[in-house]
Amino acid sequence: ENNRVGFSCSECPKDYSSVFGGYKCTKCKGPWFLFFIPLYASFGLLLIASLFLFNLTIVQGTINGISLYANIMYLYEDIILQYAGAPFYNIILFLNFGTTFQSCFYDGMNEYDKNWLRFFFPFYLLLIVVVIIIGAHKCNLRVFKVTFIAKRAVPVLATLMVLTYTNILGIVMDSLRRYTLHIYNRTTYQSYTVWLYQPSLAYFQGKHLALAVFSIIVTVFYLIPLPMVILFGDLLRKYIHNLWFGHFLDVFHGAYRWPFGFWLGVRLLVRVTLMVLNVSL
Repeated sequence: ENNRVGFSCSECPKDYSSVFGGYKCTKCKGPWFLFFIPLYASFGLLLIASLFLFNLTIVQGTINGISLYANIMYLYEDIILQYAGAPFYNIILFLNFGTTFQSCFYDGMNEYDKNWLRFFFPFYLLLIVVVIIIGAHKCNLRVFKVTFIAKRAVPVLATLMVLTYTNILGIVMDSLRRYTLHIYNRTTYQSYTVWLYQPSLAYFQGKHLALAVFSIIVTVFYLIPLPMVILFGDLLRKYIHNLWFGHFLDVFHGAYRWPFGFWLGVRLLVRVTLMVLNVSL
């Protein structure tokens, strides 16, 4: 059905490629990346512009609720796709920054390449806002001082960090999932630990080593610190006397009444726990 072959039906046959938005292998003729790169880049700019123009930040509270609901529903994507149908599934996928249609990027793309490319979009969004913040505070450009851009840059960055958190967490977990192959014959028994989504790659060896190390770096320097900073922000204020850091914490804590500013950190940890349980069970 998915045109897959090999160990655990995880490989694409010759002349077929992996696609975004699904597990099927399809024939991919032509450099479709020349179409999709401008499309995703334009969508990212449009999304960020909308957050700035309409002041759609986590301080408003509404986005907090929508993102939490979408993140939790995303854990049950298989059940939603089976019982609720594709339209509702695509809405949930879209709210989690996933691809809502099966798209071929280039001929010969495999699961390893696809997982690297999945990191691109969320970090692309964060990078744009970081550049805006640097431009607003470091460059002597009058336009940043007379408009709403500088005032909303940090809230928008904090909002994107919350909105993309589960998406990045899911990519990291997919990058680190392993599978043990047991091979028996009449006289010998062998077992191999491989990467779940492309068992032709040995786990934490060869090509997979780069993907695994990068995923661990993202975990150690981003996924773990973010909820911890939100949880213990009031304690950190006593030791970190930085105006930007204080403004950053105010955004995360501003959606809740004092002294419950830490609650967003708890919600992020709940998402982590649910995703780990969903993968483990």
